[in-house]
Amino acid sequence: MFSKQKIRLLNHHKLKKYLLYALGEIILIVIGISIAVLINNKVEKNKQEQVLQTILINISNDIETDLTEVDIVLDRYEDQEKLFNFILDSLDNGRSIKDCIYCPNVLTNVIPFSLRTRGYQQLSNFKEDNLNRTDSLIFNVSNFYNSYTKLTEVVNTMLLEDTNDNLNYLKINYPHFKDWFTDRGIDNNLGFFENNTEFVNRVALREVLNYANHVSLLESFKRDASGLLEDIKTRL
Repeated sequence: MFSKQKIRLLNHHKLKKYLLYALGEIILIVIGISIAVLINNKVEKNKQEQVLQTILINISNDIETDLTEVDIVLDRYEDQEKLFNFILDSLDNGRSIKDCIYCPNVLTNVIPFSLRTRGYQQLSNFKEDNLNRTDSLIFNVSNFYNSYTKLTEVVNTMLLEDTNDNLNYLKINYPHFKDWFTDRGIDNNLGFFENNTEFVNRVALREVLNYANHVSLLESFKRDASGLLEDIKTRL
C-alpha cells in the first residue's frame, strides 16, 4: 500500500526520510500486534474467570448439601445420646438394661459422613497456571478440603472398624445374633447385656468415638464450612 511512496522517496535520494517512514511502519505493526495480544489475553482471562466462577458455584453447592447432611447426622447423634447415657449410668442408678430395648443397637449403628468433592476436584483439575497464586480464597478452599477430607476418612475408618469389631464380638458371644437384624430383634433377649462389663466398656469406647471424635469433627466442619461458604458467595 505504501510502495509508490517508498519509490518516490528513494528516487529523490531521501534515504533518511525513507528509513523514518519504514521505522514508522514497523512501530505501527508492533503496536497492532501488541493490541491483538492484549485483546487475546483479555478474552482468555475472561474465559478463565468464567470457568472459575462455575467451579466456585459447584463448590458452594457441595458445601450447602454437606451442611444439610451434617445437621441430619448431628440430630441422629443427639437422639442416640440418651441411649449411651442410660447404659453408662445404669450401674450407678440401679436401672436395668432390660428397660432400654434399643440400647444394644448403639454398638452397631454407624453414621458415617463424607464430603462431596465434585467442585473441589474441578478446581484441582483446573490448570494451575490459570489461577492466581496469591488468591486467598482459592488457598482457603484447597486447605479446607485437604484437611477435612483426611480427617473424615480417619474418623469414618475408626467407626467402621469398631462396628466390625462389635459385630464379631456379638457373633461369637451373643446367642441370638441371628435375630439381630430381623423383625424379632433383641427385645426379648436383653438378659445377655445385663451387668455385662465388656458390653459396657464397648459402649464407653463407642461414645468416645461418636461424640469426642465424630461429633466434634462435624461441629468444626460446620463452623468452617459456613465461613468458607460465606466467602465464596461474597466472591460470586
